[in-house]
This record gives sequence, structure tokens and C-alpha cells, in this order.
Amino acid sequence: MSLDLSKRIDELRKDDAYPDFELWVKNGIYSESIGAKVAPEDLWIVEGGALKRYFTQSELLAFEKKVLMPNGWRLLTDDEWQALLTEFGTEDGETSHKLLMQSLGLIYGGYVQEECVDDYNRNPHNPDYIHNLGNTGCYASSCDVDDDSADPTMLNRYFYFLRDRDALYGYEYVGTCGTAVREAYLVRCVAVS
Repeated sequence: MSLDLSKRIDELRKDDAYPDFELWVKNGIYSESIGAKVAPEDLWIVEGGALKRYFTQSELLAFEKKVLMPNGWRLLTDDEWQALLTEFGTEDGETSHKLLMQSLGLIYGGYVQEECVDDYNRNPHNPDYIHNLGNTGCYASSCDVDDDSADPTMLNRYFYFLRDRDALYGYEYVGTCGTAVREAYLVRCVAVS
């Protein structure tokens, strides 16, 4: 079965739907550095017939507990993102986010800014709400907080990379970061080990 997301979404009914977690197990990419499989595609869900690919931390915490964990998956931590960068993005001693992207099928997906999250959630197919769509990759990372303390102003953690070298500083940004807003990011999951 192909992992072509657009084709599979077209075949889904207009109801709520989640990725095929068994297919993730079958086609997952095993990481020796973290000792677990990484999902072969970004997390997506269909809600009321609309495709959703960007998630805030508060949404992810609830979704991880209710759906991902019972199906054997969870969010990556900052340390795991760094380990994947070293394992899948390093060749001949040189680290490149482009190699990491190629190895794991990551994309320059940008992010949804805080003031656009509600509009994006109402119009998830509209790319106008996605910021830096073709210039950055921004993937959610696990936040070490309890569900009870999750709120829209809590710290978001994410792994990010730029398409091109920064003109001013002359290097590629790649790494993990946090910001105290409710921006929405792409998500890649790892199997619970």
C-alpha cells in the first residue's frame, strides 16, 4: 500500500479518520540511536471531512494521550530529534538537514502563527495560513507537562530547519527551540518502545 497521503485522503469517507498505525509499524524507519521506529509520514487527521496536518501543543498533548499512545505512538523529544539529525542527517562527518529530510521524508512545511490557528482550523486546506511554507521545516517536539497544566500560552517545543543559509549569519539554522505561544506545527511520531 502506498504512503501517498493525498491519494489516501481522497479515498477516505467524509468522516473523522486517523493514519493507519499498523502501516506505520510496517513501513516505519528504524532508528538505532533512539531504539524505535519513526513514523514513515507526518501525522494527519481528518475531522468532519477536512484534512488537518498542523497541531498546537495543547491539541497534541490531548491527542497523544487519547489516540497516539493507545496505538503505540508518541511525540519525539528534543533529544530524539537531535539524535535523528545525527543518525540520518550526517555523512562523512558533515551534518545536513537536507539529508535528514531525504532520509525521513520531512518537508519544508512552515508553521501556523498564533493569530491564524483558529482560521487555519476552520480552513485546513488553505495554504494562506501557513507561514514560511516553502522556506522552513517546523516539527513539534514533546513538552514535558501534564495534560492538566496544558493551556494555549504554554511553551511550544519544536525542531526546525531553514531551506537556505541565513544571509546575515551565513549558516543553516537547525535544532530545537521553544516559544511561549500556541503556534501549530507538523508532527512526526515515534513508536513507543
